[in-house]
Amino acid sequence: MKPLLPLKIHRKIFIGSGLLTILSLPFSKFTLTIALMVFTANWLLEGQWQPKWIRLKSNYSVFFFFGLYLSLVIGLLLTHNLTYGIKEITQKLPLLLIPLVFASTKPVNESEKQLLLGFFVLAIFVYSLLSSYIFFLNYWGFGNVRKISPFVSHIRLSLMVNISIAIVMWGMSRLRVLPKIKLVLGVVLLFWFVVYLFILQSLTGIVVLMLMVSFYCVYYAFKLKKRVYKTSIVLGFVLLWVIATSYLVLNAREYFGSRQQVDELILNDRTENGNLYKNNLNYIQYENGNLVWVNVCRKELEKEWNSRSSVKYTGKDKLSQPVSSTLIRYLASMGLNKDSVGVWSLSEEDVFFIEQGATNVMFKEHKIGFYPRLYQTFWEIDQYRTYGQVSGSSLVQRYVFARAGINIFLNNFWFGVGTGDLVEVFKKFYKENEPKLKPEFWHLSHNQFLTQAVQVGFFGLLIFILGWFYPLYQQRKKIDLLSFAFFIIITLSMLNEDTLQTHTGVSLAAFFYGLLFFSVDSKKGL
Repeated sequence: MKPLLPLKIHRKIFIGSGLLTILSLPFSKFTLTIALMVFTANWLLEGQWQPKWIRLKSNYSVFFFFGLYLSLVIGLLLTHNLTYGIKEITQKLPLLLIPLVFASTKPVNESEKQLLLGFFVLAIFVYSLLSSYIFFLNYWGFGNVRKISPFVSHIRLSLMVNISIAIVMWGMSRLRVLPKIKLVLGVVLLFWFVVYLFILQSLTGIVVLMLMVSFYCVYYAFKLKKRVYKTSIVLGFVLLWVIATSYLVLNAREYFGSRQQVDELILNDRTENGNLYKNNLNYIQYENGNLVWVNVCRKELEKEWNSRSSVKYTGKDKLSQPVSSTLIRYLASMGLNKDSVGVWSLSEEDVFFIEQGATNVMFKEHKIGFYPRLYQTFWEIDQYRTYGQVSGSSLVQRYVFARAGINIFLNNFWFGVGTGDLVEVFKKFYKENEPKLKPEFWHLSHNQFLTQAVQVGFFGLLIFILGWFYPLYQQRKKIDLLSFAFFIIITLSMLNEDTLQTHTGVSLAAFFYGLLFFSVDSKKGL
C-alpha cells in the first residue's frame, strides 16, 4: 500500500499528533482521544507495510508487551457482563495501538524526542501554575485538595510531575557543558516541581519521588569513579531517608503519644454561666491530643456561634460537614472548652476557617506543606483502629481494597472472574464483607497487578508481568536513564493505584513506554 500523502507529511502528522497527545494528557480526555485517533489513523494511511513489519520483527519485545492487552481479550471468554468487558478492552486499546505505531515507525530522532519531552514538561509546568492559582485563591490548607487539579486525577498528575522531574534531570545530564541559562532554568524547574508535589499533598507522588531519587543516588554511586563523589552521594542517600523516617516517626509519636488520659482529665460540671456540660467518654476522639467530646455545652455553643457567624450552628460548612461538629473539634484542637468562653476565644480568622470546614487549628498554622496530609493520615488510622471506620479514609481504604482483591483472587485463582465482571465482584464482596464501607467507596484493589489477577487469574497475571517487564530486560543495553526512571515511576504507581484503569493513566503509560522503549535506535544504554 502506497502512502496517502508524501512521507514527510506523514512524519509531521506523526510528531504533531504525538505533541497533541503530550499536551492533552493533563488537560483534556477529549483532545487526548482525538490525538490518539489521528496518531493511529496516520499510521494506517501511511502504508509502508513491509518496512514496518521488518522494524516490528527487529523490535520483537513489543509482542510481549501486547500480552497486557491479549490477556484481557482472553478474559472475555469467561465474562458474564460482556458489555463492560468490551468497554474495558476498548479503553485499554492504547496498550495495543500506541506501542505498535512506535515499534513499526521509523524511530524518533534526537531533536524529535527533545521536542516531545520538552512540550510535556511545558504542559505540566503550565498546569502546575494553574493548579497553584486555584490553591491560593480558593484553598486554605484543608478539605479536598483534589479540587486543585480540575482536569485530571491528582494522583495521575503527581506521576506526570515525577516524569517531568526525570525528563529535566535527563536533559541536564546529557550536556557536558551546560549553559548558565539552561542550568538555572533546570534547577528552577526541579525545585518548583518538588514544591508542587507537596502542594498536591499526594502521598503516592511524594513516595515515588523519594524512591526515584534513591534510584539516581544508587546509579551514580556505582557509575562515578572518584571516591569522594561516591561517598557524598551515599551520605546524601542515607541522610534523605534518615530525615524522612525521623520526620514520620517524630510526628507519629507526637500524634499518638501526647494525649489527654481519661483518668487524668478534669471534667467540669457547669460552665462559667452556670449551664451544664456534657461529657461523652464512650466516643474517644482526639484533636491535637485533646479529647473532643468532653466539656461540651451545646446550648452556649449554638447561641454564641450564631452571634459570631452567618453560617448557622445547625447548618453545614463549605465541606458539607455539620458546623456543630466542626466547631467542637476545632475548639478541642486549641485546648478550649466547648462553651461561650471557647467561642469568644476564637479570632475572626478562626471563625472563617471553621465556616470553610477546618476541623483543627493546625490547618491554619500549616496552610502549605505536607504536615496536614500526614496529620489526616494519622487521624484516619486512629479512627480505624478505635472504631473500624473506613469510609473517607484513603489510606485505610487501600488496605480494605487490597484485602478484597486478594480474597477475590484466591477464590478465582487460575483464570480470574473475567474481564467484564471486575466491578460487580468487588461490589458483591463489599456488600457481604464490609458493612462499614459506604457504597460510594466500593472501588477496585488500588493495585494494578492485583486487579489484573482478579480479572484474568494467575496465568493472565503471568502474561501481564512478562509483557510489562520483558521489554526492559530485552532492551537493557539500549535504554537510557530516563527510560528506566519512567519504568520505575509507573511500576511503583501500579503497586498503589489502578494506574491502567483510566483513559489518562493507560494513555500515559502506553505513550511513554512506546516512545522510550520501542522507538529506539542505537542508543547508549545505562
